[in-house]
Amino acid sequence: MLKCPVCKSSVEEKYKFCPNCGNSLEEVKENENLVESETEYVVCKYCGEENVPGLSYCPSCGAKSGNETKEIHKSRGQVLTPASPPKINSGNSNKKKRQTKSNKPIQELSVKNNGIKTSKDFSPKNIVIALVVLLLLASAMLYLAGVFDQPKISSVEDLPATNQQQSSGIDLASIDRINQLDAQLKAEPDNYDLMLQLAHLKNDSGFKPDAIVLYKKYLEKFPKNADVLVDMGVCYFDLQKYDEAIPLMEKAIKIDPKHQIAHMNLGIVNLAKGNIEKSKEWLQKAVDLDPNSEVGRKAKQLLTSH
Repeated sequence: MLKCPVCKSSVEEKYKFCPNCGNSLEEVKENENLVESETEYVVCKYCGEENVPGLSYCPSCGAKSGNETKEIHKSRGQVLTPASPPKINSGNSNKKKRQTKSNKPIQELSVKNNGIKTSKDFSPKNIVIALVVLLLLASAMLYLAGVFDQPKISSVEDLPATNQQQSSGIDLASIDRINQLDAQLKAEPDNYDLMLQLAHLKNDSGFKPDAIVLYKKYLEKFPKNADVLVDMGVCYFDLQKYDEAIPLMEKAIKIDPKHQIAHMNLGIVNLAKGNIEKSKEWLQKAVDLDPNSEVGRKAKQLLTSH
């Protein structure tokens, strides 16, 4: 079931629009893999370092913990979607197909059903005419369907880089919102909440390299935000840079050992890289953290299906 963001009604997944208020549900379906989360940090009163709760001493300055300030960072964790496992050829794939034989010469074969002409009636002239007619009909259908229409872009700056245009998943419909946030961030370069919002939007819209740049700048200010480390690792995964994605997610787990999404994503990245045993190890750890959560159930499903 989906939840309409306008009227909060529960709607079946097969519907594209909410039957109660008419709101489009496409964006809700696209964001099904985003999991909201809150990360709690304890700020050292001596050096200001953000540490995970439960430490007796600050790992940065060595001061004994006590009377620290607690901060909660709200963020979201993005769950990776694993690629389908490679298909295995059946045992009969190498066998040659049996050829049917006929005692009659080819020119004498004919089809009489529904008034279809026999092979004798298909002269070279008639074949050429039939092909020309089919090409004209196909061109007309493509023209009416708008295949030859040029996409409308508001400005040259709105276009992504060449390698981004060739990648899949780019959402050109988000360009206006991206341009708006870009302008706001230029006016407020130290607004890190706005910076993170723009990074998430570029990530979700398919502009992965641009999102990575913003994530890196955000992590310079907040290096211990485990959710942002995981999201930047997701960008590298989508770019098939698995060696860059794995260290980021492992670093997130060192900061937050109970980060379930990071554990499951490490299982998926290692699966894509071909490290099967390592993948199983991370997926099992994700299940052990909370087998009844949505992430835990997905990790368990991957263990059984892949």
